[in-house]
Amino acid sequence: MQIVLVGNPNSGKTSLFNLLTGARQHVGNWPGVTVEKKQGLLTVGDKQIEIIDLPGIYSLDPDSVEQKLTRDYIYNEKPDVIINILDSVNLERNLFLTLQLRESGIPMVVLLNMADEIKKAGIQIDTEKLSRMLGVPASFISASKGTGMDEFHAILKDLLVKKIDFLPFCGGCSSCTKCSAGEFRYQFIDTIIAGCVTKTQGENKTFQPDRILLNRFLALPIFLLIMFGIFTFTFGEPIQFISGQIETLLEWLSGSVHSAMTSAGAPAPLISLVCDGMIAGIGTVLIFLPQITVLFLLMSLLEDSGYMSRAAFIMDKLFSMLGLTGSSFIPLLMGFGCGVPALMACRILPSEKDRKLTMMLTTFMSCSARLPMYLLLVGVFFQKNQGFIIFVLYFLGIFVAMLSAFILSKTVFKKENSAFVIEIPPYRLPKGKNLLLHAFENVKEFVIRAGTMLFVASIILWVMNSFTSGFVYTTDADKSLLASFGSIIAPIFAPLGFGSWQAATALLTGVAAKEMVVSTFSVLSGTSGQTEGLNSFIAGHFTSLTAFVFMCFALLYMPCLSAIVTMRREFNSWKWTAGSLIFSFGVAYLVSFIIYLGGRMLGF
Repeated sequence: MQIVLVGNPNSGKTSLFNLLTGARQHVGNWPGVTVEKKQGLLTVGDKQIEIIDLPGIYSLDPDSVEQKLTRDYIYNEKPDVIINILDSVNLERNLFLTLQLRESGIPMVVLLNMADEIKKAGIQIDTEKLSRMLGVPASFISASKGTGMDEFHAILKDLLVKKIDFLPFCGGCSSCTKCSAGEFRYQFIDTIIAGCVTKTQGENKTFQPDRILLNRFLALPIFLLIMFGIFTFTFGEPIQFISGQIETLLEWLSGSVHSAMTSAGAPAPLISLVCDGMIAGIGTVLIFLPQITVLFLLMSLLEDSGYMSRAAFIMDKLFSMLGLTGSSFIPLLMGFGCGVPALMACRILPSEKDRKLTMMLTTFMSCSARLPMYLLLVGVFFQKNQGFIIFVLYFLGIFVAMLSAFILSKTVFKKENSAFVIEIPPYRLPKGKNLLLHAFENVKEFVIRAGTMLFVASIILWVMNSFTSGFVYTTDADKSLLASFGSIIAPIFAPLGFGSWQAATALLTGVAAKEMVVSTFSVLSGTSGQTEGLNSFIAGHFTSLTAFVFMCFALLYMPCLSAIVTMRREFNSWKWTAGSLIFSFGVAYLVSFIIYLGGRMLGF
């Protein structure tokens, strides 16, 4: 049996999916978290049920890519049962989709989610009467707390033995032609609400905070202060202390391995491979794991609280002046985590113009994989102002994205702006379990990437840095195969102030994965990941100005290989993909050149 979960965005579908299947899909208190279908299995007795979580949709008349995916799946795949998840607090709005789903003729069950919240809101819903009016089983649940699941499992068991009779749906009208008309649906929804819902005076915890957080004068400064606070804490001394402990541990590991291999009579190239290649290449990236973990936790905190949707609302006026809408803010903000889901999140945008333009701009968002590179360089040149410098880099990406949006909307994308509509969810106290799971999944992905791709890439880098073009082992990096190759492309970056082959090579490997920039410097330094030696290597190849320019260029120039592949799939065009990459590289070069020139003129 195949069951699909269908409902409005932010109705709790993914929370239920995780509860049923044991999966750990990302859950957020904002619309558009799910942009592609997710599959899982649920065992009931001796039978297995395939559970499909479809992207949120307001109606079966879609205006975006991910909503079209949901509609097409329902009509083309013909699932055995639809589980329609409704936000109980906003039942009236949710019922429009429910009526359309009933008209599809597919057996259906209605789950009224957020049962705990309707009590606080002073709402009572008669589920028995609702079930009779819709002709389907209806039950309360709270997917976030796991309550009401016994009743739901009982319904599932009845489904398996086919004890439930699904009545043909007509809504009591005289002509079934009317059933497909929006006017009839709204009339029937009014009848349902009048007959099934009782409202008393409940709590409203959203209005008072929004008087301040959405104030026309205070909203943007508050948003900037919140983001600045996040960066200041993430890169402050307490978190740096934890990084220092990891650094000490890795230095001890490298030294111990080096001593053990030397005592065992291992050849010098093998010792260098293990210490300078493997341990240094991976370890230097893992040192910055605490900062990455804290950043993920704090961003998840903002998401789950409901603030992110408000941030999109805050940015709409500014974005509309640039040829975008506030809807674009959500994918761009996701780009701070990873470019791949950010590109996929562009599916939520209603117009092709907005989707393509926003995808081109995600390149400028500073993903978490760039963070180790920032921390390495600011730790050498801007030690007392690390949080501020990284804050500046993140907002440089946002500024460049906005400026690019304005230029592109006046040249390449000249169509009118789309209307901006976003659901503002209620404020919710984030659950510690959800925050930790989200952070854990992101950190796990980061560590796995370090243990697989970075491991292999570090070995390849070591080989290229330790052998000449004639494949003769050398300890002089300037004679290595890597130096020969890097020297070819290094002149391109000379006008930006960092024309060494080492810097050019790091940028090139960064196309494969942004973490590779740090791994490359670590391998090239030949210091077995020892922080003091690596810092000396960095200080010998950059000044404070060129280090900042290098970070600016690495921020803007090109996404990683995984993001490029995703971009090609989402654009469905090599032409648009190539154009986007050429544009981002050109912008990165121009911005970096201006910053370098300005810095030189100011005497840096």
